[in-house]
Amino acid sequence: MSISVELTVSLKIPDVTALTARHTLQGAMGYGAELAELTRADWWRIDVEAADEAAALALGGELAEQTNVFVNPNKHVFRVSTHAHTREPRPGLLPVGILTGFRDDAKAAMALAALQGRLGYGDRVRGLELGTLWTFWLRTTDAAEAHRLAERMTLTTDRHSGLLVNPHSMWWRAL
Repeated sequence: MSISVELTVSLKIPDVTALTARHTLQGAMGYGAELAELTRADWWRIDVEAADEAAALALGGELAEQTNVFVNPNKHVFRVSTHAHTREPRPGLLPVGILTGFRDDAKAAMALAALQGRLGYGDRVRGLELGTLWTFWLRTTDAAEAHRLAERMTLTTDRHSGLLVNPHSMWWRAL
């Protein structure tokens, strides 16, 4: 049975890309009152052949730990799940996940070829998708407003709005 697992990979040390994006959004773009925190992780959707969800999660963990395709254990931490984008709310803050990626990015295709070829996972790994998972921690209690704010901060429409996605070369979706 084909099952999708999600692998999120983030840095053990402070992520300067996420920190720079947060400071830009809070300062120059005027979202200081709304945006409390911004985190970033590499996101992989891995389509695997497995008997059940537990076997799929075990294979996802094996791929993360035993191959050098996704994780460098010296600098990364990872999480394997069937719903890696889920975050628990914090007091006074709502998390909103935004998934972004480049159109026609060959990195996932190269990783899939490596897994199916030289690493010997053949038919056990059917497909890969790569993106960046941004999590906005917003000071609001209204989920609809939190999604609107995160989308406004993400999609670049002019020089004064949006920061993370150039719509001409990237795709994105709210989670």
